[in-house]
Amino acid sequence: MQFIQGFMLLVSLIILGYIGLYSLINRKVPGAIFLFVQMLGGIIWSLASFLEINTLGLYNKIIWRNIQQIGVFTVPIASVFFAIAYSKQYKFKKYAYALTLFPLLDIILIYTNYYHHLVRSGYVIAENALFGQNLIVKLTDLGSILVAVNFFIPLLSMAILFNYKRKVALRFKKQVSLVILSIFFMLIFSWAKTAVLEKLGVYIPIAVLYIPSTLIMFYCLFKYNLLNVSPIARDKVFDVIKEGIIVIDEASYIVDANEYAKQLISKYITEEENLIGLKVTDVLKDHPEILDLYSSKNEAYVELKYKVNDMDNYISCSVHLLYSNDAMIGAILILNDITEKKLYEISLKEKADRDSLTSLLNRRGFTDRFNYIVEDISGNMVSIVMIDIDYFKSINDTYGHMAGDKVLMHFSELLNKYLDTAYALGRIGGEEFAVLFNGIGKREVFNLLENFRKKVETSEVIIDDKVTISYTISIGITDNNTKDIDLDELIRKADIALYEAKDSSRNCTKIYEGV
Repeated sequence: MQFIQGFMLLVSLIILGYIGLYSLINRKVPGAIFLFVQMLGGIIWSLASFLEINTLGLYNKIIWRNIQQIGVFTVPIASVFFAIAYSKQYKFKKYAYALTLFPLLDIILIYTNYYHHLVRSGYVIAENALFGQNLIVKLTDLGSILVAVNFFIPLLSMAILFNYKRKVALRFKKQVSLVILSIFFMLIFSWAKTAVLEKLGVYIPIAVLYIPSTLIMFYCLFKYNLLNVSPIARDKVFDVIKEGIIVIDEASYIVDANEYAKQLISKYITEEENLIGLKVTDVLKDHPEILDLYSSKNEAYVELKYKVNDMDNYISCSVHLLYSNDAMIGAILILNDITEKKLYEISLKEKADRDSLTSLLNRRGFTDRFNYIVEDISGNMVSIVMIDIDYFKSINDTYGHMAGDKVLMHFSELLNKYLDTAYALGRIGGEEFAVLFNGIGKREVFNLLENFRKKVETSEVIIDDKVTISYTISIGITDNNTKDIDLDELIRKADIALYEAKDSSRNCTKIYEGV
């Protein structure tokens, strides 16, 4: 049995040493230096316990027992400082400093007990067939009180961590709970040794009983990366980052969501206040694009458009899968409000697609608008109109280019005013304009354009106080009556009709009658 005790003490020593070294390496992380002090105290405790077991004679055992007391009274108070630093609840520091007086006083009294016998009244070697020679220390009333206070100091650590646990996000509660459990085991085994085991004649070094606490802390280090960044820091990042983050488990339940995600969900998807515990499939049931993205079980990205107060809003959504040991254990949905970015992109594209003088679509913008409706035509009629300002070169030559620009702007205003049913209006050349109609054929368009031509013919452009200009236009029209929806081909046919109008003394409208 003595060999087993010694072996368990060595195991405890190895684990404590590893955690202590790890803490020292990461000493700049909040709480790490106090965890190191805990482990150092535990090492002194375990090593001195090991040497006490394996030495003979009352005097030698007392020496090693006294050395153990450095660890005995360091570990509990260090756990308080660790809890304060780990949770960043520095308001409790003043109480921790005050509490430090108890273990300091106890250590001083133990090492000077020979002179005053205030904490210890005597020592006995107990012979036991199972446990060998065990040193029993007889405590005075004062000694018992000081030892009891020391062993119950971890209650403050637990209270601090319980208070902290209420504030952290759900994903960190298990981690904090395990740290609390580690301290609880320290407390309960200390009580069990004094109140139960020793009365039954079972003498197990307290350092051996602390092995469960040490193993839990060891697990936390590697399972939760305990000393790389504290949960409060990760929690802060999670909540302040301008990305909506939703954590989903393997059963498709939402287990966590940051504040920004809740704002986006409330604004665009559902007014449900508490997302935690809901099935993501229920939350997204009216939003198939996001649901399909999640259901695909692939890492993917989608951009979505929503109307809010008659304004276009945009969000992006991406899915990132979570794996453990090659098995998918959940997913993360990341949402972003990209409205500002998207509107800026649209604004830039609008500028790139617009003619700077008339604000009508340029050739590229007109082509893009045409291509946009091609996918949705589904057999609908599409008509293209080509318009040319008659004798425009003469206007420039006679009145100057500024007058020519005024004519172009005037004509653009008339297009917007009288052809507001058109799907697209564009300036695709110097004095050449194109109009796109969706859903109506060339005969109906002919009537619209003839009325428009007459409006232009009777209009005037004021160049200055003394000069006004009247002008006319020639028009060519075609449609996709042959189901031909190639823009270049439609423009070619409308151009043929336009040149027919020009050849017919201009100021008229012609329909392409070819095949």
